[in-house]
Amino acid sequence: LETKRAGPFDAFTESFDEAVEQLSATKGYGKKYGKPRRKAQGLCRTLIAHSATVSQNLSELLDYLTGLCAQPADEPVDISMLPRFPGCMKTEQQTFQLRDFFDSSGEPWVFSGELLGMLYVVVCTFSALGSHLKAFKDEHAGKYALSAVPAIRVLRESEVLCAADAEDQAIERNLREGCLKLVLGKLMEGEAGKMSEAKAFDAQISAIVADAQKDSQDTFKGAIPDFMTKFLAEMQES
Repeated sequence: LETKRAGPFDAFTESFDEAVEQLSATKGYGKKYGKPRRKAQGLCRTLIAHSATVSQNLSELLDYLTGLCAQPADEPVDISMLPRFPGCMKTEQQTFQLRDFFDSSGEPWVFSGELLGMLYVVVCTFSALGSHLKAFKDEHAGKYALSAVPAIRVLRESEVLCAADAEDQAIERNLREGCLKLVLGKLMEGEAGKMSEAKAFDAQISAIVADAQKDSQDTFKGAIPDFMTKFLAEMQES
């Protein structure tokens, strides 16, 4: 009896395994055939998460800037009167505060510097995020790129712009880059963790699609299945 059952059962198992393999290859299921789609989904979600984080950080900066603007205009503003500092400007090691840069530069902290410095960071963040998302019209995009934002003098009231050959230019540059690194995070992190303007969102999506197509060709022996073609097209459209 066992011998009679073994033959049909083995045939059924073989057919079942073949059907599962064919279904997985057709629909992109399983560890092997689902890998290209899972990888592309993960990279896309990470990219979206980076932009969402910057948007949230920008909201915190605007709240802080609003609080600064609400301070009395007819009397001196002391540091103790400032609103709660944005959480996005804090790390596990320290709180990144503009007043620390005044100390480093030898200039006295002034409220106008705090207000101007925070407005400057907000403008730079808008420029970086807007450029990344290609929110600006092509004919105006160059004017609003992060690299086009003037080097505003934050630490010295008597000057408007920071000259490239200024002795304390490095402190002003560190102020800008240090703030932006916390606010923009992974969105503007280049090779070796250095600050750099990231590729536009759609350009990064295109790169993810190109990698996914290559992975699919490797997985499916040269042909990109219909489900993957449809998935990548929908990802680009969304």
